[in-house]
Amino acid sequence: MKESKGRTVTIVLRVVRVLVAVPILLLGVWGIILHAPFLAVVAILGSLVFLPVLERGRFIPKAKIGLAFLILASLAVSRFEPIREVNDRIAVLAAKEARVWTIRDRLSVWGLNVVMGVCGCIPFPEVSQETLLMTFPHRPSDTLIFKSDFALSSRKIRTMLRDFCRSLPEGSEGEIRNLNPVTFSWPPEDFVPSLQGYHEARCALALNPVTVSAVATRSGGRWRIEATCAVAVKYDDEAKVTLIPKTPLTPRLTIHERLFSVLQEVGWLHPYAAAWRFSIGSTDSRLK
Repeated sequence: MKESKGRTVTIVLRVVRVLVAVPILLLGVWGIILHAPFLAVVAILGSLVFLPVLERGRFIPKAKIGLAFLILASLAVSRFEPIREVNDRIAVLAAKEARVWTIRDRLSVWGLNVVMGVCGCIPFPEVSQETLLMTFPHRPSDTLIFKSDFALSSRKIRTMLRDFCRSLPEGSEGEIRNLNPVTFSWPPEDFVPSLQGYHEARCALALNPVTVSAVATRSGGRWRIEATCAVAVKYDDEAKVTLIPKTPLTPRLTIHERLFSVLQEVGWLHPYAAAWRFSIGSTDSRLK
């Protein structure tokens, strides 16, 4: 029994290590394509530390520990270097005419789209999902439907739905009231991730600009609200997004969306329409 549990734990740990190592390895490969040597070397060596391979030798585990310390020391000394490399390459690509972009340039930006999607899976899962889905073609007439009430974490959307609920009368069973579609955008400062503004940034990144509509149905003596947040998932030729704000530990990393709009034009990225839908009661505490 103990051997079986030990074997299970070993397998789980190996799977976790692979799940950590593969994105790091892909980041290193993208660093090579982007021409960011420091990022590429650190990421590829980092993936070797996590990958459950080359571990049978007597000194291999100690060598991996030493390599991990070497990587951490390099990052401690040159922590700005990976972001600086990415910033520099983005600036170079943004300054180039789209007609002279090489295949490597296109791969660099396409890879950046994937990197942003993968890296954002945990802190910003909604915009991460939207971003990764742009790598697949969609029919222009299709609207991708997602089920999530994450939009309620935005004070703007909560206020809109709260005001709608307050306008609802007592009503009779089966009565229906509509909230006409309202379109709005978030200001630039709401896009910068921070501890205080995390929830607003999460919604702004995934929904800007958004069209909110709702249908209220009277049932069981209460109003039930079916809300929809519609968004066009595409890159704007003029927009910029700050992925990493400037802090004492990191320089600012700003992405020019023009880079990705070029790939939209040549069919390497695929814009689409999306709708985030959720249901909520008019007496829900989140609306108070």
